[in-house]
Amino acid sequence: MRFRFLTLVLFFIVIPAQYSNAEICNEKGISIKGEDRILLKPDIAYFFLKIDGSGENFELSSKEANEKILKLKKIVQDVLGEDPEMTIIKSTVQPKGKSFENEYDNDFITGMAKAIKGENLDTSDKDKENPKELVTSISVFFLTEMFTKDKIMKLRELLTENEIGFGRNNPYSYMAEVFDVNFSCIVFGLKNPDVHLGKIAAQAFANAQKKALTVAKAANKKIGNLIGISGCGGELEGAVVSFTGQDLIGKDLGPLSGDPERLSIKFSKTFEFELQQ
Repeated sequence: MRFRFLTLVLFFIVIPAQYSNAEICNEKGISIKGEDRILLKPDIAYFFLKIDGSGENFELSSKEANEKILKLKKIVQDVLGEDPEMTIIKSTVQPKGKSFENEYDNDFITGMAKAIKGENLDTSDKDKENPKELVTSISVFFLTEMFTKDKIMKLRELLTENEIGFGRNNPYSYMAEVFDVNFSCIVFGLKNPDVHLGKIAAQAFANAQKKALTVAKAANKKIGNLIGISGCGGELEGAVVSFTGQDLIGKDLGPLSGDPERLSIKFSKTFEFELQQ
């Protein structure tokens, strides 16, 4: 028992930090994570643009939103040199809301002042004087292979100037790692990412096996056959860690990046090897 305790102490002393995720499941098996990553250049761009139109009624707000879509098509054609098919994936109409800052600065502070003075907080007359506008929001999706970083930057600049998808008050960073389809975003991927899966998966296994050899050696053991593989899914992972838009278009876009020139893809699995004396 004492010898076994000293062996475990020695094991944790000599194993480098990068192997700390290794786990000796029992006397017969060792479980260790293996992964590999490669850097590629994206060859397809996906656009999710939320276009807002406002007006005193539905007709006016809808008219403005659709006029912006027509202008969007013209800008895309001028910059990218093509007229991609655009799909409407979501459309909503709702009262125009105030920004958090304006609501806080005006309504909250004014209301607090009235409450302190004991004045009536009723704002019905104010609402009648300033009826709320309606906002029609139309989310469109399209893709293109005809892009470069310069074209993407130019396109983003023109869309921002015309307040189509991107507003002047909310600068958009194409390097972002998390995207929400309820806002506008441009993401970049691969037309056929699966061609890289075999090579990167094999290297992930080799990396895990190499780590397992080191861990087993430190425990005065040898590794034998592969006896198990675990981990969520078997897909390649991209730099975009969260993206909600795939559900709305009904297909998996594969690994994604926010950078039009760089896409880091990773494959990760946990492998379990036999432990032998």
